[in-house]
Amino acid sequence: MIRDLDEDIELDKKRKHDIALVVDRLIVKKEDGSRRLIDSVETALKEGKGVLQALTQLPRGGETQSIYSEHLSCPVDGISFPELAPHSFSFNNPLGMCHECNGLGTRPEMDPDLIVPDPSRSIRGGAVEPWNHALEKQGGWDVPDD
Repeated sequence: MIRDLDEDIELDKKRKHDIALVVDRLIVKKEDGSRRLIDSVETALKEGKGVLQALTQLPRGGETQSIYSEHLSCPVDGISFPELAPHSFSFNNPLGMCHECNGLGTRPEMDPDLIVPDPSRSIRGGAVEPWNHALEKQGGWDVPDD
């Protein structure tokens, strides 16, 4: 519910209330420039202590809500992020690299089903597929069968 500040507003002291301040209502047009939008965003971040909630009317009806924060954290789920710096984007810096691939962009993984496609076979019988191909090129096992 949107209320004017000149209205008498009574709040129940026993309940927690969420109060949002409407800073501006504007229609952004290309020819108007962006100064008013910039001023509104700066005011909203100042009054909202670094958090901004934007309600956008969609062209075909309805609306969408977005929340922005200057606190390097998500106001919805609380995830926080370190201060961004150039090394945050460097693949070969421990602070910026992906911890899954160590900054290489790939992870060496093996598929057990490709290595041993038929588990009922013995090792000599060619159970380990990569070894089987290598042994075929060399002429088979050089150890006598038992």
